[in-house]
Amino acid sequence: MNEPKNLIVVDSLEKLQQLNSAKRKDEFQALNIDDIINNPSVLDELEYREVFFYLDVTIQKKKNMDEIVMMLQVRQYYILDIQRYFDIDSLLEFPAMVTYGSIKSVAAKKQVDSLFNNEVNQIVKFKLFKNRIATTQAINRLSINRAMPVVLGIIAAAEKKILDFSKEDYSRIGVEYSYEDAKDIDKLTKLAKVSLIKVFHKSKFKDEHRGMVEIILSTLQNPQTKHIVKDIKRKTEEVKPFAPLVTSRLQRNCFYLFGLDPMQTISICEELCNGIVIDGVKTKLITSPFTDSHNIADEAVEEIIKSLIDKFGIEYTLMNKRKFTDDENSTKEAIRPLHFSNKYFPKNLEGKLPKLHLEVYKFIFYRTLATQMKNSIYDVSKLIIEADDIELTANANKLEFKGWEKLDGYRQKTSESDTDYREQNISFPKNLFIGEVLTPIQVSDFKATDKNPPRYGKGRLISYLVDTKLCSAEEAPAVIDSLEKTGLTTEIQHMIHPTELGMLVDGIFTKYGELFKEEDKLRDYNNNIAMIKDEELEIDEVVEEYKSLVQDFEAVIGYEKKEDKPDDWMVEKAKNIAKFNGAILSEDNPMFLSRSLILAYINAKDNDFKKVGKCPECKKEQVIEDDISFRCFSKDCKFRLFKQGKDGAKGGIEGFFTNFGKNILKDDYAVLLGTLLKSNGKIYFSDLVSKKNTTFGAYVVLKKNTDYNNWQLSLSFPKSKNATIKDELKIENIL
Repeated sequence: MNEPKNLIVVDSLEKLQQLNSAKRKDEFQALNIDDIINNPSVLDELEYREVFFYLDVTIQKKKNMDEIVMMLQVRQYYILDIQRYFDIDSLLEFPAMVTYGSIKSVAAKKQVDSLFNNEVNQIVKFKLFKNRIATTQAINRLSINRAMPVVLGIIAAAEKKILDFSKEDYSRIGVEYSYEDAKDIDKLTKLAKVSLIKVFHKSKFKDEHRGMVEIILSTLQNPQTKHIVKDIKRKTEEVKPFAPLVTSRLQRNCFYLFGLDPMQTISICEELCNGIVIDGVKTKLITSPFTDSHNIADEAVEEIIKSLIDKFGIEYTLMNKRKFTDDENSTKEAIRPLHFSNKYFPKNLEGKLPKLHLEVYKFIFYRTLATQMKNSIYDVSKLIIEADDIELTANANKLEFKGWEKLDGYRQKTSESDTDYREQNISFPKNLFIGEVLTPIQVSDFKATDKNPPRYGKGRLISYLVDTKLCSAEEAPAVIDSLEKTGLTTEIQHMIHPTELGMLVDGIFTKYGELFKEEDKLRDYNNNIAMIKDEELEIDEVVEEYKSLVQDFEAVIGYEKKEDKPDDWMVEKAKNIAKFNGAILSEDNPMFLSRSLILAYINAKDNDFKKVGKCPECKKEQVIEDDISFRCFSKDCKFRLFKQGKDGAKGGIEGFFTNFGKNILKDDYAVLLGTLLKSNGKIYFSDLVSKKNTTFGAYVVLKKNTDYNNWQLSLSFPKSKNATIKDELKIENIL
């Protein structure tokens, strides 16, 4: 009887043909990955020794591969490393091994995610339904995994900072001096060089400190006040090039540079990695886009050094391999070009690659080359001027030696846009000395404002999650996308905002399940998964811990698992829907005995109504829109706001805005009211018209008239004329 062959799973006829040309072809039997996924029974009678995968690197192929591994129940398998080797014989000679521990770690993650998807998800839905603080349709979209409470918490915390932030104007004081350096003569004009020196008082002065500002200005402007150089600390600082690219950093960079979302970046890089036809030949241009290693192979470093010497000379080239992290001995590599000869320089590939592919390749190419260039050098000297006990300071910021910045430096710095990169080009005269007296040419104060706290864009959030070890480079984009797909976040002008539902869900975890939100807890979980991978920890230890946490979550919320009997709120909700439609459900209706039946009824009927927001009167049900008004879903609640007055008279929403010279489209009424129904909801109009035909600004709010016991629109005015109006409250940013 013949000994079983190795099983190799391929994804194309081309790879099968390559395998048939291999020296060791007789050792393998091949199956197509799609055939296995579509018909798993093909594995039932199969005998094999080892399992190999020969696939292009795509997210879907990786998911399918994991699925097949679980079907085969193997302790280890091998992946042909198509990023490192190109000929089939080398691929078969040096495959990458995946161990049983890796398989177990995947299984552990699936079990914990299953706990979240089933148990935690249901508990959160129960709380939302019970308190009636979200629509049935929105709640049913929820799907929560292990990382989502943490990531949602990060986004929600940033949003709270923005909402709580109050801009404050303040004054700064600055002084300018003109300095003629008699020892520094211009070679062309033969005249002494003249420099402008600007220094500043360190304090920020609020309006109530205006008197102090006037005293300081008066002192500095006084001709009798001597402005003396108290100290000048000459100093330079070397700046290293950015580290080689890992997945999360590249996604962030491409977001800042090209507006690409993470999955678009991965898609382009997969094509560059798997090969693009250039001059009639399919050519692989970069290594795998899935990596967390900053390592560059020694042979690639040698090629980079040779290329840099040819282009820029030894003056700019670092001759020894630059060390960025401790993973130099890793078999994995950073995302880098595969070729460094002149033929593969970006300018020589213009017209041969799609435009965006060329831009991404160009960024990767120059970023990689820059890693072996010498540091740039900046003048960071500090100057201190003293004027009658008033201290004024300035810091230099001038590029003295370009180093790596000579190679596409501006683009590389732009790709890291949340960092301050010394674009001021400030320096101090070389012959300025301590004790020298300077004559001011201008003393002034100027207004400044604190910056708003930042929101997260996808790129910055991915980098934060990966850099802080909360998610892997592959997991981070998927978690962010899941939050958006389930309606917990939304993207506005490339920034991630939590939705109202997202803030509600975050509030539930904050109050009842704080451990699920803790970043350290998620890091511990990731470490435990790594220990399972190294076979230092058993799956049950991790899973049982999370089962215990879920049980605590159930207990504190008061959630009880029920077989099929509907909750009381479901029965009440179904009855209210029927009542609203003029029907009555009898107590012996079969749906009252089945959760699935009653939820199907609620979902079908609930979606028939256009919901606007939570009712401000009963604070339970939703406000819905009908032909003539907005009213509470509950017939027992008295909330109602008409769209216009009866019989054409001025009234309702239309009449209110007509009184102040505004013509709001009826289609926009629901958006307006939805905004006003939010907590402390208000909308700012800057162009309302008074009876005297003058323009003024005011907030429109929804207010209860206690005299008539009804709700109506009303005006509310900012506390001061100079009050800062938040952009998100302005009508032009709402409609």
